[in-house]
Amino acid sequence: MSKEGQTSNRAFMHRSIPYRNCFEEDGMIEVETGVYTRGYRVLPPEGEVKGNYNSKVTRMYMEKILVKLSEWFSFEFTIRNCHMDKGEYLSKVTIEEREDAYTHLRRLYNRVLQENCDIGHNNFTREVYLTVSMEADTPDAALKCFEDADEWMRALFLEMYGFRLVPMELSERLELLYCIYHPEPEAAPFGSRVDYDGRGFSIKSMQRMKMDTKDVISPERYECKERDYMRVGKFYVRSFFINSIPESVPDSMLLDLSSVSSNSILSVHYQSVDQELGFQVAAKLVRENTEVKNIPIRDTVADRKEHRMRRQERSILDSEDEYFYRSALGRFKQAKAKNQPSIQASFIIVLYAESLEELNRDSSLLYLSASKYVCQIRCLDLQQNEGFQSVLPLNNLKVSVGRMFSVEEMAVMQPFSIQDIFEKVRTFYGLNAINDNFVFMDRSNYPTAMIAGISNTGKTSAVKREAANTLMCTRDDVVILAKCPGEYRAFTEAMNGQIIGEFYPDIFDKDSNYNLNNDKSILQKVFMEAYLTARVGFHRQRVLPEVLQAQYEQAEREAGILCHFASWNEALMYAKDHPVEMQLFVKSMEQQCFAADCLSGNRRLTVMGFTREDELLMNLDYLWNYAVQSKKKNRTVWIYVDGADDLVYSTTASDYLVSILERAEILKIPVTLVIQDAVHIVTNQKAVIEFDYLLNKIRYFKLLSLGPVERKKFVERLNISQQLVPYIVEREPGEGVLITPSANIAVNDHFESRENEFYQVFY
Repeated sequence: MSKEGQTSNRAFMHRSIPYRNCFEEDGMIEVETGVYTRGYRVLPPEGEVKGNYNSKVTRMYMEKILVKLSEWFSFEFTIRNCHMDKGEYLSKVTIEEREDAYTHLRRLYNRVLQENCDIGHNNFTREVYLTVSMEADTPDAALKCFEDADEWMRALFLEMYGFRLVPMELSERLELLYCIYHPEPEAAPFGSRVDYDGRGFSIKSMQRMKMDTKDVISPERYECKERDYMRVGKFYVRSFFINSIPESVPDSMLLDLSSVSSNSILSVHYQSVDQELGFQVAAKLVRENTEVKNIPIRDTVADRKEHRMRRQERSILDSEDEYFYRSALGRFKQAKAKNQPSIQASFIIVLYAESLEELNRDSSLLYLSASKYVCQIRCLDLQQNEGFQSVLPLNNLKVSVGRMFSVEEMAVMQPFSIQDIFEKVRTFYGLNAINDNFVFMDRSNYPTAMIAGISNTGKTSAVKREAANTLMCTRDDVVILAKCPGEYRAFTEAMNGQIIGEFYPDIFDKDSNYNLNNDKSILQKVFMEAYLTARVGFHRQRVLPEVLQAQYEQAEREAGILCHFASWNEALMYAKDHPVEMQLFVKSMEQQCFAADCLSGNRRLTVMGFTREDELLMNLDYLWNYAVQSKKKNRTVWIYVDGADDLVYSTTASDYLVSILERAEILKIPVTLVIQDAVHIVTNQKAVIEFDYLLNKIRYFKLLSLGPVERKKFVERLNISQQLVPYIVEREPGEGVLITPSANIAVNDHFESRENEFYQVFY
């Protein structure tokens, strides 16, 4: 290149790197005249974080951060994904292969991860940065403000589960910019261009070589010749913005969108807004751009006689600004009604790819990922350079793509991987059906779960997969209550477990902490009501409503007496002396042959069969008592109920099941319910009421292929976006949707052929 060409390119790069001055001592960068910025790394907590993820609490923390920051600064959160060496990544996600009964299964599991790591964008690290900016007359005035805010900012983030806010020195901020402009793995180390004295980057070395900071970070190639992409170094780069976001989205939306590529950046710019002034301006501009007409109504003769008119409003200009002001006006109205502050936010996304074909593929994945949240992604056509400048961690927005939100809405869209800090044992659940990334999860964070699907969609296989994950990765025990225990025979043998057929525990033999406190009669009464109802079966008989209600009241009275007995013999003696008072219990009595403790051996997996509702209740109650005893010994028992449908048809059984789920959430004992025939439940007038109540207690759902009737119920009840609905319609076994309080994921856990040894275990 000629000297003139080099000078021209240097001038272009200087214009394209959007800042004016750097201040070495303070870590500040002046991005525009009188506008100063400071950068921070947002690091996860040090050490183990106790407790479980709670979306409401997390949003409360985030809302507090946004409100406080917006009072002082305009600011930007930047999520940057960087490619990680495949070997290093696999070392983090594979299971340690210790020698025990599950050694071979662990090897097969690890092999699946190794063989399929390259399908999606898996091997990447995620970094989060905060950039705050303010206007000041002098750099010293800006520095004073930043220093005054430093202490409360750190305390604010520390309050949120212990996240750390670490100020960045100028060299660190420049190095970050250098890495963004040099995405190639083989790129020279930062500062190598100005290593004058052999000690790495320094301002003195740079000055001696008559260079400035932009010379240090600028790439060899930076071209903006195309409408919808540009070239940065050897990479193709495309910039997008999020055009619209619905009111309700999961906490993980931003992280999910940023995960479509292992080399991407997502930045969110926040700017506080004078709510009253903003409302007035938006209303005025919308009003000026609205044409109002009165259209005659001629639907009926009366309409014509009375000359009725219909008001019709139409936008005069259909533009980006018009969309912004109309959506902003709606947000302002909502924020004022809720008495909440408003924030203008701009979402910029940049994808890197080594080829144009790869860039187009990742762009399609981004559009698809956004559609499942009913978000609209748009490419920054003819503004690729401005989009790239805007995504940099400089909080220097160059494109007008802001949207209005209440602080409450913005607090939902978290830029941090908060869920990850609670995950101690993350196991593989399949591939994300949209972007092909691995799906990992720590199920212990979601103690209450439900698996549902039509016949032959893999419900039993899903139970086996989750049970195998637990046995491989923890030292916990697994007990499966199955209506068809024969389906688990091969799996049980492979897992070195045991199958127990008929089992009749003593329903009065309970631990003192069975209710999670010393008053075991509270839960025992709820169980006894359900047990008597199931044994006598009056809820399944066709009787008048008043007769049915009388039977329920009788069950409640008898349960109130029975819950105080310590043994079967005590209850039997009382019933013989009071046969009228204990009529349901007398009807339910038969010769009892109580079994010994079936879980006292060394088998970590047990499958227990049942045929009737009362057997299921007895076994579940026995398991809950056993799980409480085990928890006191610092051991967790995972309970799976494959065929929990019967417990939804009576009020008493449903109340008992809900009581167990509530206690499971408190004690962190995972309980998973498998619904075999959801369509029969949702079409039963009484059962669907109990089912609705039950769904409130579930935190994790695995929905496989569903029929149209029950699918509608789940979609409405769980607020599943229409973009995810196709993933629960006529799918292959193992395909469906995972739903948690923080994420909705279309998943494929049957992406291997039947010859795969790992998946053969679950057929």
